Amino acid sequence: MRCVYVFVGGVRKLMQETKVPGESHAANNSSKIDLSQAQKHISRYRSLKQKKNLLEGKNMKKILGVPLVMVVIGLVVIGGAMAALVNYLSNQVEATVGVDSPLTLQISSDGSAWGNTLQLGSQSGGNEITTYTRLENHANTALQGHLSMFFREANNASLDWDCDMLTLTPYIWDGTDYIPYPLHPNVSLSCQEETINGTTGLAYWFPGGTLGQYPGNWSANSVEYYKIEGKLHSQAKPGSYVFEAQVYGVGELPFDSQD
Repeated sequence: MRCVYVFVGGVRKLMQETKVPGESHAANNSSKIDLSQAQKHISRYRSLKQKKNLLEGKNMKKILGVPLVMVVIGLVVIGGAMAALVNYLSNQVEATVGVDSPLTLQISSDGSAWGNTLQLGSQSGGNEITTYTRLENHANTALQGHLSMFFREANNASLDWDCDMLTLTPYIWDGTDYIPYPLHPNVSLSCQEETINGTTGLAYWFPGGTLGQYPGNWSANSVEYYKIEGKLHSQAKPGSYVFEAQVYGVGELPFDSQD
């Protein structure tokens, strides 16, 4: 604005200094005409300058120095490219896990040295055979199940015995001593002749089909101990025999019990 004022003032001063006496009226009119023309030129100059600024994009909004329109277009292009390449947002991860039986069953001849196998040596008809069983529940919850036992010949030949040849009586550890099995005190395990995996022998299970101080229940992370007293009949046939034991889930005995 200052340079315009000087220019206009200069026009006025120049005309005032060169006016001729008697021509003051005409000079004044001429001065007004020249001033009006100068203002028109100034207005036109401003208009042209604004148009030029618009054309150069100086009034365009920017983000980090980049015109807003270009930013929007870039985002649209990038988004379209990503959608065209993948339909997921991350890599894939995986974990592996092994599952073991929640119950561990071990056997012993004296209740102190535990293992998965046991040698009972040579026995005669009429002898008593005592074994101990340790059952541990590793699960964080109570479990139910059956203890099934199978008596067979060592060579898997069919056993020519009936249940009177071997009777088994169960006892349970109460923290102080082995006491008769609470549900059926002084009662032998149930027995019947069965063929399992092609071998015929004698199958035994706890009366009622359950095992545990509280009918078939084992507390979470608990250990229970059992004693099985066996009585061989005096007329038991001489030979080599195997006695197997395993815990099964409720209703999953490997044979149809007659209980």
